[in-house]
Amino acid sequence: RRVFFDGDFEAMARANVRLRMGERVMILLARFPADSFEALYQGVKAIELAEGDEVVVLVSGLGATPLMELYILYNEVEKILSSKGIRIHKPLVGNYFTSLEMQGATLSIMKLDDELKECIDYEAEAVSYKQFGK
Repeated sequence: RRVFFDGDFEAMARANVRLRMGERVMILLARFPADSFEALYQGVKAIELAEGDEVVVLVSGLGATPLMELYILYNEVEKILSSKGIRIHKPLVGNYFTSLEMQGATLSIMKLDDELKECIDYEAEAVSYKQFGK
């Protein structure tokens, strides 16, 4: 089952902060195959972010991808974003959601405003994620 959301970006951001469920309301910025770093580069480069924007980058392994490879992927994304003048406020690299030794990784990039930046910096403690202080 799917639940659909109707509202502007500000309403969506507020709903995400207040939802008490595992999934969040998301906007698909882009979808592209990335079977090489060049394909990843071209896909991320095409996402509409402006110089001076701040983002959170989440690279999550799916279970069987070594942590070192996740950091290699993050490094490539960081180079692309930095070359466009986009600042990474918080990088999250690790196995945040996995699927029984599945190979591969997911990449999520969230553009921040002041309210979202404050929310992403809150202390949090969950089964697979802990964040203390800023």
